[in-house]
Amino acid sequence: MLSYKIHVMPKTQLKSLSSNSYYANLLKEAYAGSESETMMLMQFLYDSYTLSCFDNDFVDEFYLIAQDDTEHHKLLGECIVKLGGDPVYCSSSNVFFNGKNIENDKGIKQMILRGIEIKEKSIINYKILISKIMEKEIKNILEIILVDEQKHKEMFKNMLKKYENNA
Repeated sequence: MLSYKIHVMPKTQLKSLSSNSYYANLLKEAYAGSESETMMLMQFLYDSYTLSCFDNDFVDEFYLIAQDDTEHHKLLGECIVKLGGDPVYCSSSNVFFNGKNIENDKGIKQMILRGIEIKEKSIINYKILISKIMEKEIKNILEIILVDEQKHKEMFKNMLKKYENNA
């Protein structure tokens, strides 16, 4: 049984954003950097697909987290465009995202531990990003994403407990 109900992101308009290349560049790290929503989305989809072969209880939870990360990815991409940036799949230092960014181990426990680690890093990164951005609309979106990332970390911790109790 799932321990989490997918979060429905509020509709955002981003009406008042004006061009700001500095903010667009900052958001590119969260969008497609090495520890980004692109990476998390691809990683958790991969994990979900791999786990589906084993017919275990964690498949749906990995997939739900990936669905949330899809919404985060969309919001960040829209912000980048509204700020005058280009949402290409690369970091602010022009390092392009590729399949090498995805870990491909098959152990359930390793996948869960990696999920915890990834979410811990993203929480830190979002807190830093929020401290650097003064634009209220962007800050609000980042704070919503941060809350989701904290929920995801708790989901992974609960999965680890469940895994260890059944091992």
